[in-house]
Formats: sequence, C-alpha cells, structure tokens
Amino acid sequence: MKSSEDALKKLNLPFVDAITPSTSTFKDGAQYRIEIPSTEGPVAFRTVLDEAES
Repeated sequence: MKSSEDALKKLNLPFVDAITPSTSTFKDGAQYRIEIPSTEGPVAFRTVLDEAES
C-alpha cells in the first residue's frame, strides 16, 4: 500500500479519498442495494437464487 501512495504523491495525485461518504439511506436504513440487471428465464433465475443462498 505504501508504494502505491508514494507513486500517487510523485504524480501529484491525491492518495486518500477526498469525498465525504454519503449519509443517504433507503427507507429501511440500508446504504446500498444490489441489482441483477437481467435474468433470462427460470433456469438462470434459479441459479441466481442458489448462488445467493451460498
């Protein structure tokens, strides 16, 4: 990690996040959601559900 910070400093680039984390949340208090953009048919959807359980 130190070497990456040194490289960024040499390039005059920021090496820490300058953005304040968002305090926004969904109605249930969660900070983020995961979206599955497309599931093509019941077999693919079953695979998504099985993977989510594991």
